[in-house]
Amino acid sequence: MEKRLLSLSLTLLFLIVALSRSPPTYALLNGTEQQITTDLNAQFDPAIDGSYIVFTDHREGTSDVYLHDLDTGAEFPIANTEEDEFLNDVSANLVVYTIATFDDDDIYVYDIATGDTRQITDPEDNQSAMRRDPAVSGNYVVWQDDRNGHFDIYLYDWVTETETLISTGEGVGPAVGDQIHPAIHENLVVWQDTSDPSNPDIYLYDISDPDPEPALIPVDDPSAPRLQGYPDVCGRYVVFDEAPPGDLSNRDIILWDLDTSTGVSDTGVYREPREGQNRWHARRVGGFKTW
Repeated sequence: MEKRLLSLSLTLLFLIVALSRSPPTYALLNGTEQQITTDLNAQFDPAIDGSYIVFTDHREGTSDVYLHDLDTGAEFPIANTEEDEFLNDVSANLVVYTIATFDDDDIYVYDIATGDTRQITDPEDNQSAMRRDPAVSGNYVVWQDDRNGHFDIYLYDWVTETETLISTGEGVGPAVGDQIHPAIHENLVVWQDTSDPSNPDIYLYDISDPDPEPALIPVDDPSAPRLQGYPDVCGRYVVFDEAPPGDLSNRDIILWDLDTSTGVSDTGVYREPREGQNRWHARRVGGFKTW
């Protein structure tokens, strides 16, 4: 009898341990599915804001940018030249995209309200450079640009028609390196900095600051640096992926809270800034200010 009770107890214990190690379950969202495009060719790289969806479309044999209006059901090309148009984004009435030629890429903005298109990089077409990964929020457009021999991040103000270089290599490595994969929301811009190729970092820039400077998001432990990349920003949150050196297959998603200067990974492990690393202090209104 005692042996049976012991056996049952061990069985229950094993079940409890097994259940505690089971993978987490996720709730399924209720909703409906709607197919937006029906053309037999490839449509990809969608972006959405409000009722507007933009995407890259290959129905004419080259990559073009199309817009779909959810309110009216209208769908039409907004960029379909002989070259390839791709890497698009949309915010309110503005759509941004890249036109790529053999040795030169440029950023264009399409105004949905007026139907006007503006080439915002090298409008005189007197220099060759790769300008890619455009993103737009409100009146601001950002992109990566290698006109100086390496990729920098540029900012364009649609209202004032002014262009500003906002990054030139903020890392501590011996080389200037590249600043790539920019994202923007309202006044905040983030990007990946590869000045130290063995330890890429995420930087943040506040357009509304009277004296704006790129600021490092300090998630690294100096004794065990990790690789950060592909950031995005919305409100007070910045997200990016992170991996240990030499193991890019083991990537995690990190969420950084600008209000509390703390981060949390998708595994629930919080990352606090180490002593001496917190180079900026977040404010709820107006972004951040460097120390």
